[in-house]
Amino acid sequence: MIDDPIVAEVRKGREEHAARFNYDLEAIARDIRSREGKDGEKVVTLPPKPKSVAPRGTLPILFCGVLVPYAGCQVVGTAWAATTASAGVCQ
Repeated sequence: MIDDPIVAEVRKGREEHAARFNYDLEAIARDIRSREGKDGEKVVTLPPKPKSVAPRGTLPILFCGVLVPYAGCQVVGTAWAATTASAGVCQ
């Protein structure tokens, strides 16, 4: 691994900052938030991302002509297979 002096300096600063707060992530985050905007830069707060209708990793599928909403599914060869117990593979 190549020793990069800039990376080493950033890691040293991060370590010193964490040590000041006894490695308490909530305290570290409070400190960082309290410093935001004090340097004159504009602080932008983005709205939360909309929640997905389907749970992550699931898709609505058409199973043998019947729409199965948000069933867990996976690709099996060239077909979709629902991971529910009552479903099989439809080609």
